[in-house]
Amino acid sequence: MKASGNIPRYSIKLGLSMALLCSVLWQPVSANSLALAGVQQSAQSSYDYLGWIQPIAGGSLGQGLYTQVFLSYLTYRYQGSQDGISALVRARVPGVSAGLGYAFTLGSLQLNVSGSLGYQYFSLQPVVPANGPYKSSLTFVPQVQIHLPLGDGFYASGIGSYAFGQDSYWSRARLGIPLMSVLHFGPEIIPSGGKNYQIRQYGAFVTVALPEAWGVTAEGGLQQQKGLPDVGYAALSVSKTF
Repeated sequence: MKASGNIPRYSIKLGLSMALLCSVLWQPVSANSLALAGVQQSAQSSYDYLGWIQPIAGGSLGQGLYTQVFLSYLTYRYQGSQDGISALVRARVPGVSAGLGYAFTLGSLQLNVSGSLGYQYFSLQPVVPANGPYKSSLTFVPQVQIHLPLGDGFYASGIGSYAFGQDSYWSRARLGIPLMSVLHFGPEIIPSGGKNYQIRQYGAFVTVALPEAWGVTAEGGLQQQKGLPDVGYAALSVSKTF
């Protein structure tokens, strides 16, 4: 079976787990560590994750060095063909990643750079032979995050990453609009892609800072992928600082 129009693999992981990490780390926090969890769902894929962020070497959340570890479970489907017959391939992909990051400021601009080494195992049904997608994948993923305050509680933020080993990218741009000091909303655009796929997501997000150092981010909108029908997407992420 030869795959055509793959749905992203590692790039979906980056999109969801690092989105909440960016929203939390843009401002220094007097805390020792950060736990994260989230889900994303569309008609073509799903993704669940758990993560832990730990400042090191005298750093704090939003300032200095930190380590990060994520566990993930991804499902997706794509259209393939075997002997000229079209077939729908379904994938289940557990994964783990770990890496280092550094958060700092340049004037009012807040930046976060990181690098992670990730491993994923692909279980495909029907089974794809050796010339299809890898059974397992080892990737190195550098990433840059920015957050720019615009005054009166407004902000612009962005993330960009590239997965070496899968030759895929993920990015996101947001405009944050304050409703109150603990509540922001706004539009988002999420381009991602690789050698044989391209995805664009157009939607909106809401972030809420809750008591006891909890945070919640919800997002949703339209997902467009070449060769597949347009579908909706929705995601929910939670965080807790300790």
